[in-house]
Formats: sequence, C-alpha cells, structure tokens
Amino acid sequence: MDRVQIRISPIATAVCAVAALVLSSCSVSHTRLNGQAPLQCTSLGNLEKSIGPGNILLVGEVHGTQQGPKLVADIACLALLRSLETIVALEFPIEVQASLNSYIDADSSSATKGELLSDQFWHETKDGRTSAAMFCAISRLRLYRSKGFSLKVQAIATSDAVNSYDADMARNIAQLKSSSPNALIIVLVGNIHARSLPGVPWDPDYEPLGFRIRHLGPQSFKIVHSGGTAWFCDENDCGVKSLRSNANYPDPKLFETRTYPTDHYTGTIFVGKVKRFCAFHAIACTAAEVFSARRCKGALLRAEKR
Repeated sequence: MDRVQIRISPIATAVCAVAALVLSSCSVSHTRLNGQAPLQCTSLGNLEKSIGPGNILLVGEVHGTQQGPKLVADIACLALLRSLETIVALEFPIEVQASLNSYIDADSSSATKGELLSDQFWHETKDGRTSAAMFCAISRLRLYRSKGFSLKVQAIATSDAVNSYDADMARNIAQLKSSSPNALIIVLVGNIHARSLPGVPWDPDYEPLGFRIRHLGPQSFKIVHSGGTAWFCDENDCGVKSLRSNANYPDPKLFETRTYPTDHYTGTIFVGKVKRFCAFHAIACTAAEVFSARRCKGALLRAEKR
C-alpha cells in the first residue's frame, strides 16, 4: 500500500480505541449495572479468571503496539462489568497526573485533550509509551468513567530512569494497594519491569517492579505474539521495528494464558499479530490508518451519547 507522511491530529487519533469498542470488538456483554450505562466488553478467555477484587495484574508489553494498551482497556472493561473498583496504573511519570486527571474526569471537550497532550512527556518520550494507541486506550477509560463506573487511572513512574525507577513504581503500587485494598489494579509496564525474579542478562543485580512487590502477591503476565511491528527504542534508535514471534509453544489461542517456561512471570498472554499504531511522532502512516482515524471520530461521538 502506498504510504504518505502525515500527522493525524490528536483529537482524531484519540478515538481509535473507542472505535474498537464500538465497531470491531467481540462483544460478549451489553449489561446495565445498578442503573449505569451499558458496557460492551471483549471476551478474554482464561485470562478472565484473574480478574477479581484485590488482585494486582502486571501486564508486561513491548512498548508501541496497538495490542498492549487495548488489552489493558479490555481487562478494565470486564472488571467494571463485574462492578469491581478498578485502577489502571500506567508507566507514566507522576508529573503528568494532574493533566491525566483533568482528561479522565472531563467531558469530551477538546480543551482537556489539549491539556493532556501539551505535556512535554507526550512530545519528548520516543519509546512507544506515548503512542496514539495509548492515548486511545486512555480515551476508552475516560468514556467508562463518564458512565459512572468506579475507575481511576494512575501514573506510577518517575523521571529517574536509572537509579530508582522500579523502586519508585513499586512504592507507588504499594500505596495504591494500601489505599484501595479491594480494587483490581491493572499495571501496564515494559515486560522487563513485570518480571517476578531479579536479574537480567546485562545486570544480575537488577530488581524489577514485579520482584519488588512480590509481598503483595501480584500476577505477572508477559504479552506474547505471532510477530508484527511496534514503535520502540533499541540500542540504535527509536522507531517502527519488526518483531518475530515470541509465542514459543504450539497452537496458541487468542488471549489464552499459559504458564511461563521459567519463573520470571506468572504466565503469558497471547495477543496474535501485533501492529504498531500511528504515533504522535513524525512517522509514515498508511492511507488506511488516516481513514480509520477519521471514521473513529464519529464513532466516539456516537458512543458518548449512549
């Protein structure tokens, strides 16, 4: 397909995950709880047995795909459908919490979108955490909250990516657990941080988030896939990169969880083929993505009137 160099406006891209909710999700529920507006949620297979009150789910992703942020929004949808108090914790610096709160708590006005996206984090962070897919997922969560469900979105990282990064995230998760002991806490982080054992090949003394909160009994899942593309940083640069399949077992099924071959994670979650999403950075977008963003804008407006 021919490719064009284009920037999709933040308001247009913001709605794409909502379109996934309205137009392309596998809808298994359309239920009204306690007078609240209905939700349509995607079935997540045997992952659903981990969705319960007081649980902590660590979801380890490769940054910069559509599937990671969408999966977290899908988990939140099912949790809210079960009337669970739900907290979505993101690997965002805590400095953006004020603008994040303003956006989550607001209506659909463009002013709050602009406030959130004007933060330098969205423009200076190149590692995939600030993809349009991530903003789309946040927009879905805002939509759920606007319907009256008990949902909070919390930044848990700091700007110190060297000395105390995982320790700071662990402390923030522990505070969330202490203040909301019955809430389901869904944590989306890079897959290294979700590991439950210390040490990585390049640093045997490294203690990841998952290891540091082991006393809280988290379940840590690594997203596995059948290959595709993502926007992330490696040792050379940041940008769109190809990924090989890392689902190293036969006959994987969508959203199936399996025991991880080592103790580094509780298990894996298979999401199929991963796809990068048109980011806020100056990257090439397909004509199909441009069309999708425009179509999704109308879908959001319709969904917010339901």
